[in-house]
Amino acid sequence: MPIEPHLVNSLGTAHGGVIMSLLDVALCTAARTLHPESIGVITIDLSTSFIGGASGKKLYADARVMRDGRSMSFVEAEAKNEDGSLVAKAIATVRVRHEDMKEGA
Repeated sequence: MPIEPHLVNSLGTAHGGVIMSLLDVALCTAARTLHPESIGVITIDLSTSFIGGASGKKLYADARVMRDGRSMSFVEAEAKNEDGSLVAKAIATVRVRHEDMKEGA
């Protein structure tokens, strides 16, 4: 993700909410790869630890599924600067939505 001027905080690093959004997309995408027939993935719980500042021109995310089930997946992700330095780490529980699932169920 490019770190554009409107995405930085007063310290000149990417705002925490921007980093969390990137991690959320990465986490859900990782879970969705194991459920291509699903209609979507919804974040149930997301916990993020900020480790270093997001500096440079781009921020990268890498995510993996730790445990997968039919309707719930447990995932983790890391955000890193271009030089590979760790910016943040997140763990999440996501719900996999299937066509046959009723709303609210």
